[in-house]
Amino acid sequence: MHYYKRHIGDYAKKCGRLTMVQHGAYTLLMDSIYDKEKFPTLEEAIEWSWASSETEIDAIKFVLGRFFKFTETGEYVQQRILEELENYHKNAEINKRIA
Repeated sequence: MHYYKRHIGDYAKKCGRLTMVQHGAYTLLMDSIYDKEKFPTLEEAIEWSWASSETEIDAIKFVLGRFFKFTETGEYVQQRILEELENYHKNAEINKRIA
């Protein structure tokens, strides 16, 4: 998936109190998840966001803990992104059948 709608109002309501570093962490995670169409483990989240300093890694951990659900498979899933990806795949399948 190379494009996604960024719902600015929804994001601001949920994330308006994040620090600049935490906003960056969340944005990089969202971009990576949509691009890869896969949810990350902690290690993948750190790698995908290029977090290297303790502050950046702490921001990734904070965002994952606050906005994502840790699953039995070790991945962190965010419900809104999951719904958007499922809808994207459903529409892609419909478009494939129509074409």
